[in-house]
Amino acid sequence: MAVSLGNLTILLDISSPRTLTLDRKPLLTLPLKRDSSSCSCSYGCDGEVRGRVVVARGKSNSEQNGVDFDSESDEEGGLGDGDDFETKIRRRVKEFEERRELEKKAEEYLQSKGDDDGEEESEEEKRMRVKKELEKVAKEQAERRATAQLMYDLGKKAYGRGSYGRAVEFLEGALTIIPRPTLFGGEIQIWLAMAYEANNRHKDCIALYKQLENSHPSISIKRQAAELRYILEAPKLKITQEEMVTIPLIGSSYDRN
Repeated sequence: MAVSLGNLTILLDISSPRTLTLDRKPLLTLPLKRDSSSCSCSYGCDGEVRGRVVVARGKSNSEQNGVDFDSESDEEGGLGDGDDFETKIRRRVKEFEERRELEKKAEEYLQSKGDDDGEEESEEEKRMRVKKELEKVAKEQAERRATAQLMYDLGKKAYGRGSYGRAVEFLEGALTIIPRPTLFGGEIQIWLAMAYEANNRHKDCIALYKQLENSHPSISIKRQAAELRYILEAPKLKITQEEMVTIPLIGSSYDRN
């Protein structure tokens, strides 16, 4: 009897419409939840993409106007830091200039040694001789460049401390080592022009800026020189006595009142 009742209860459970409706409810609600989440996700993604587009447009406009936003949008988009990218470009340009200078020294060495050597030598011996000479030149060039970099850093530090005369000496000394048409030479000359202006050598400053604008091969150096010269030569605004702000001194009659 107990077994038959158990079977009846099982049959009742299977054929019960109430249980079927209860089982259908989660099946009906799951697609609704999925659709709502997908809709919200698509809306969120769309809003995020639109936000990034707006930030990208703002950054492109800011580069033209000389104003820069924070770099958070670049980091989210995977673009990286702009300062790091500029540093890499500058390093590559300097490496290219060093390699070109080495090639020039190698050509001069081959031309000078080609006529002096009376006895013939094999290609392997010539290659080894040129390799040793280039290694020697590269070592000397690295030492000279390190010295110029040190003088350049000392010149900038002296400029920051207000020792403009010392800054001029260090920067002019660095230019005796680094060629002026290079990117590093252009950076040194920009700082040298600013040191001239701070040291009451206005004519030398303007002349150096104009020289960089007309003859330097780097576009960025030309643009910096033109912008700085424009700032220096811009007409100064005349401020009347009424427009000036007066700050009372401590212990004056204004404080006692």
